[in-house]
Amino acid sequence: MNELLVEIIFICFNRKDEVLYNIFKMGEYKLINKVICVDNHSSDGTDEIFKSLNNKNIKYIKLGKNVGIQAYNIAASNSNADILIILDDDSHIDEDAIPKVLNKFNNDSRLGILAFCVKLSKTGENITKDWKDGAATSFWGCGAAVRREIWNRLGGYNKDLFLYTNEYELSIRCWNIGYKVIYDSSIIAYHRVSNMNRTTKRLIIYSIRNNTYFIKTYFDKKYHIKLLLIDRINWFIRSIMCNSVKSFLYGLVEARRFTNCIINNPVDHDIQKFYLYNSRLFELPLKKLKRKIKDGTIFNKQNLI
Repeated sequence: MNELLVEIIFICFNRKDEVLYNIFKMGEYKLINKVICVDNHSSDGTDEIFKSLNNKNIKYIKLGKNVGIQAYNIAASNSNADILIILDDDSHIDEDAIPKVLNKFNNDSRLGILAFCVKLSKTGENITKDWKDGAATSFWGCGAAVRREIWNRLGGYNKDLFLYTNEYELSIRCWNIGYKVIYDSSIIAYHRVSNMNRTTKRLIIYSIRNNTYFIKTYFDKKYHIKLLLIDRINWFIRSIMCNSVKSFLYGLVEARRFTNCIINNPVDHDIQKFYLYNSRLFELPLKKLKRKIKDGTIFNKQNLI
């Protein structure tokens, strides 16, 4: 069996110290062909880090503006690897994760996306602790791997989303072309959760807007009212808890504008049913509230799904 070529891609924006930590960690990885970092036009001197490096296995691309998640597509287009490990600028993996990733993809030709277990590096809290190994509706963008052939076939992340919901959106398209999204609790990514460039306002607005796109695009119209209502109630509760009701209202306006000319293109009905019964996006508000209270994560922005 030919060994698959693995490369790491991540994007950054004004988190110089986090990028420096990533580069330090990735220097320990012996099974990685290349690390590709795309900079969403940082102004904090991140580029100076890469200017000081003399490592042909690290590729740095600085963009002229912040394009959001589209930067991952640019990183992938600069890769020749078979498998892409996707990280954030504030997340990392241990080296033993890499052979596990290789093993999973080598042994399953229908595996498209591999979701990692995600732990908070400061506390050790497992924020995917109640995920089940096997078929998954999504993954955390701070720790996953994707078959590059599938990434290319899907066109990567939907650039119009800019931020949030992109993992769900890519995953449902992956399932729809006959490839699997699998969660593996033995492969761990550590999320350091930088407070830089992380706001509740932006989270609420983009999530409401992009979730509306997700629902109206990939699900039969008969489900729209119910799913949109569940999503609205969940985010309204969330906005009250975070004292950000104005962001909720603005998110509704943005959702209407963003999806005004949406084309309904539902995925296969069995895939819709899989998402309806398993996706955290469609968890009933009371059930979600009880779960978050039980887990003690109701005010934690990192435990959204």
